[in-house]
Amino acid sequence: MEFSKFGDMDASHEIGVGVHEFLLHFNDTFQQSGKTLLEKYLREFTEITKWILVSDYAFYDKRKKHDIVTFSLIPYIASFEEMSKALDGLAPADIKKTRRVNPEFLQLLANGPIFSISIKLDRERKLYSDERAYHKKKNEMLIGQLRYWTNSTPAGKNKYQKMIKVLQNLDHIISGTGANLKAVRDIEIVSTLAAYLMCEITRLTNVELIGWFSDRDALLNFKAAKLGHFIFELVDLYYYIFCATEQIESKGKLVIGMPETTNKVWYDALIRIPDLLAGTFADYDYENNISTHDKFIPVIEKLFVAEKRNLFFKINFDGGLRAGRLTWDPLTQKPL
Repeated sequence: MEFSKFGDMDASHEIGVGVHEFLLHFNDTFQQSGKTLLEKYLREFTEITKWILVSDYAFYDKRKKHDIVTFSLIPYIASFEEMSKALDGLAPADIKKTRRVNPEFLQLLANGPIFSISIKLDRERKLYSDERAYHKKKNEMLIGQLRYWTNSTPAGKNKYQKMIKVLQNLDHIISGTGANLKAVRDIEIVSTLAAYLMCEITRLTNVELIGWFSDRDALLNFKAAKLGHFIFELVDLYYYIFCATEQIESKGKLVIGMPETTNKVWYDALIRIPDLLAGTFADYDYENNISTHDKFIPVIEKLFVAEKRNLFFKINFDGGLRAGRLTWDPLTQKPL
């Protein structure tokens, strides 16, 4: 993806859609071997025009080694009901609730029609030294851009005005004492990565519809009384902006799955794919080749080296922004 049209977020910018620098580093890394492997995978499914991107997170668990977000891409080759039934048979429960992973499930994720991208994030990550000021400046720019669109594109006036109100509410939340900047930070990171990956998929293959389906998480309902489902609005906005930058038509292509707030999520079986990878990667102390449970070992041995269907990255925020791809030694399962 070409980001030269996106400026940095200094005081000279009064309007615009700000994109944090971490995505530029990730993009530079992904455009190397990652994009090549994704493109090769997509060429196997050129007849498919409907896609599902499911995501799961392993954040801030002190019992785990890493913070991980995993995105799994699924071609719409069968109905939700058929896919759910098949996955229920292979993985009837989340990784934390099982003592053994079905070898057939591992075989599916190593060689089947699903492509997964797992990203390690610094646990002590911050987007800027003064995050409160960063988010306030970003909101100010975005509100200015939405006001501009309200005049330039009156057909979307109601939508833009609604989001302006949400951003004004967010500004009050950020300005308040004890603001949960950690949640705001992670909403930005996850929404940016989700939109970026969906834009890349749309750029590399013929997409009629692409849906983002997230596991239930506090990020999805952060301050919902005042912000609604803010993360969904950001994914929608970033997907539009990224596609527009690449001169890709995005209108009517993005759909977002809304999980129930209680009981079982209606697409729960699909979430077990990123759940397995995120849970395993979060647990794995790869520097010392240690896992806390034997159930993770076959996942590491079978999937971490199966790069035609599984990619692993890290984004470092602490000590200077940088990103890199993790590839694994088939013998030791340590990074090469």
